[in-house]
Amino acid sequence: RSGVIAKEQTVEDAPKEALTAAQKINEMFGGLAVALEQAGAYVEETGASFSNYLKLLETDSKKILSLKGETQTYTKAVADMFQLSLEKVDEKNSAAAELIRLCCFLDSDSIPDFIFRKGSENLEDELAKAVEDDIEWNEVVREATRFSLIERNTDKESFRIHRLAQQVIRDNLEKPEKWARKAAEVLSNGFPDPNEFENWSLCEKVLPNVHSMLNWIDKFDLEVPGRAFACAGFFQYDHGVYVEAEIFFKKALDLNRSFFGEEHLDVASSLDNL
Repeated sequence: RSGVIAKEQTVEDAPKEALTAAQKINEMFGGLAVALEQAGAYVEETGASFSNYLKLLETDSKKILSLKGETQTYTKAVADMFQLSLEKVDEKNSAAAELIRLCCFLDSDSIPDFIFRKGSENLEDELAKAVEDDIEWNEVVREATRFSLIERNTDKESFRIHRLAQQVIRDNLEKPEKWARKAAEVLSNGFPDPNEFENWSLCEKVLPNVHSMLNWIDKFDLEVPGRAFACAGFFQYDHGVYVEAEIFFKKALDLNRSFFGEEHLDVASSLDNL
């Protein structure tokens, strides 16, 4: 589509630099066809290189994903597509839209659904009610997955969301720090007790989401309880991953000091963990 190579040529005929940049773009887009189509159209219409498009994507993704070309066969930019889908979900079921927004601050590949049910006290009323009832919860999930913004893996009872969808939705939130905080609170309350052996398989499913949350805690300087990081620290310590356990324990201490104050029991516990 981009015109970098002629129609009769193969990928092997592409310049090495262009091929490398195109592969990185494909990786960032997770192979999403409509996003790759936009990238190819942008390169074709502007005469820019794939390397230049990659640089723009890394430095100003919100702007580049909102562009609409003159010769593209679709009428909506990538960002419009995701945002319009979320608006349609919100009109039909606000709890489903809340679920999607929360997922934008968690691991893109595996978000266990039980963290929402265990951490329901931090959810908005509609979603909080839904997680208490299996039929209502399944209805929320049905609406949330209608436009493929998130997908449900029924075998693992988890969700996945495309990284690009996460990025676009986050970029269009009026107060992204609000949703990051809510996701952190859900994660804190939803992390199973790592001291119970029967919970270890569940803890392992939650762990990637704690990794993801580290970024948002630091970016927005969130003040939330440190329980999720303390639990992750215990789990990693029990599995011999001591360096990472220390990172989690230190983060739990910092959060508990900020949230509870120096004299709180959770702060003393965090110090003891170190």
